[in-house]
Amino acid sequence: NVAFCAHTILNKREVMAVKDTWEDERFRENKLVTHPPFLRFYAGAPLVSPEGYHLGTFCVEGPDPRPEGLTVEQTEKLSEFAARTVELLVKRREKLGKKATSSPEKAEADEGLRHHAGVTTNLGGLMYNLGEYVTAMKLFQESVQTLMLVEEEAPRHRPSPERQEEMSQLLTILGAETNTLDSRKTCTAILKKLVGTTGETQSSHNLEEAHHSMPSSIIPGLYQQDSNLKGTERRELAGLIFSEPFRVTVNEESDTDEHFIIPVPEGSKATLFNMGMIHYHWGNTDAAMQFFDLAASLSQRQSPLAFDPVILGSRNNMAQIHLQFRRTNDAMELLKDALARGNAALASVYANDNGDWQHEPTGNGAARRSRRLRRKLARTVLNLGHVHFINCEYDAAMAACHDALRLLHTNKEDAEVAAAYHNIAVIHYHKGNKTESLACLDQFVEHAKRIVGPDHLQIAEAMHRKGEILYEMGHLYDSMKPLNEGLRIRRLRLGKNHTSVAESLCLIGKVLVSREEYDFGLNAYLEGISVHRSIAGSDPLSFDVAQNLLDIGRVFQIQGNLREAIKTYEEVIDLTKKVFGENHPFVSRLHNIVGNLCLEEGDIDGSMKSFDAAVRILTKNKIPFNLNVVQDPL
Repeated sequence: NVAFCAHTILNKREVMAVKDTWEDERFRENKLVTHPPFLRFYAGAPLVSPEGYHLGTFCVEGPDPRPEGLTVEQTEKLSEFAARTVELLVKRREKLGKKATSSPEKAEADEGLRHHAGVTTNLGGLMYNLGEYVTAMKLFQESVQTLMLVEEEAPRHRPSPERQEEMSQLLTILGAETNTLDSRKTCTAILKKLVGTTGETQSSHNLEEAHHSMPSSIIPGLYQQDSNLKGTERRELAGLIFSEPFRVTVNEESDTDEHFIIPVPEGSKATLFNMGMIHYHWGNTDAAMQFFDLAASLSQRQSPLAFDPVILGSRNNMAQIHLQFRRTNDAMELLKDALARGNAALASVYANDNGDWQHEPTGNGAARRSRRLRRKLARTVLNLGHVHFINCEYDAAMAACHDALRLLHTNKEDAEVAAAYHNIAVIHYHKGNKTESLACLDQFVEHAKRIVGPDHLQIAEAMHRKGEILYEMGHLYDSMKPLNEGLRIRRLRLGKNHTSVAESLCLIGKVLVSREEYDFGLNAYLEGISVHRSIAGSDPLSFDVAQNLLDIGRVFQIQGNLREAIKTYEEVIDLTKKVFGENHPFVSRLHNIVGNLCLEEGDIDGSMKSFDAAVRILTKNKIPFNLNVVQDPL
């Protein structure tokens, strides 16, 4: 009585369309209409076998009514899709029939291939977590190719039994809790030799440091904020909110209800998802989108609204990529779909508890499934909040973060809780609530230290942000402690020559100068600019760096070192011209500053040259100006 498709099947061979379920007495009280997914439109074509049996339907459904119904062309397309589906089902039946009559040896060999595919997927996930992305990709490719061999009647190029056994042993060693750094290094070297990546450039070469940079060792879902100082270094892509690689069951003891683990028969979708993450890490966002989309499409084996963790992860990661290019509408559509699936799945978990989601559900394994599902849904809700944040809908973004916290009410140690506090802090800052922002940043740091450790880069970012807010509030002495802590962690994790280190140094310089500690402030500024110069090499510095050079020039000016001040301002002029053009009014302003300093130095020619350049720019832009007559023997 609940299924829409039952009515379609009884409708013989015709397409059935329900324009508005609220207006159709057959469906207005249907649970699929009054509860998630809140269907308002349905259209389906029956799947009829060549023998005349009604197998099911090919249907489309949605949350919005369609008063106009389907066009003739759309009705024909739906029928064509249904007919094509029946053709594929017939072919599959024939193929399964052949497999059923195949030899026991062939069946045993196919089972071995599926096991090997799962092993290579899991080894690829471990290599991904260690930053060996090329090796991981090779292993994922081998997994997909191995599964393709199962479909062949007489497959060639099967992986040898020796190779299968060796990889299984490596997975056992690497997956053991007692495995050491030396064993990881040895196994990684053997794996690289097996897949042919020995000597190829990888993304990480130091296994001791890999833990702090690998995507699965970060707090996902943090709102990204552009830094004021990034220099010429390539800006990193934001970490994916679903950044953990999926694993595949390879033995009977594996817990298929685990957070990110997939049964062997469905291993291909997990592998494709993992390949998408590597492409994203490499900066190939288009390829990543294609792999995530393919993984999601393979997951839809039942109803289009069926829940699957691969679909949820794929939809969220695709939405996040859309957000990075400010495609908020596309992102919202994907997240609504993911949320509808997740809500329906969560409702089914609590079905025996009268929907009391404020407490853990009862039943065999229900509490564990609920916690894992609520974590995934919390990430989706955080992503929805990110859409609102980018659209400057701060109240809606704040509500989304609090909704995520409510979903995690019994999971206070989860990374998603820390992410929610971080994002609330960011939203408060953008709303001008700096005191509230600081309080939430403190909560984020408290949670994050327990999750990723006290010396993680995300802690450094939060400490830097805290120091920056305190500086803006005028708390010049209080700001130094978090800024120095952020600098310490950044140097520890990134080394001395990194733009984030330079960012910390320049902000510390700004604070010290504001405290009138000019010598210390100037030293911090100059050290930061020196880092930028070493990174940029022969390339020009960015205009963001030029703003700090402007501050350095002011410090030289305050100290009476006019020659160094002029030299610094002239460098800022060159950088400004490259960014805004030679006739920008700001260039004129800088020329005027240099002209006055030259005048103080007694450099009449330099002064006249700078004033002349300023006047020419103002005249060209038709900006009025006053000529100050200087009555002086000079």
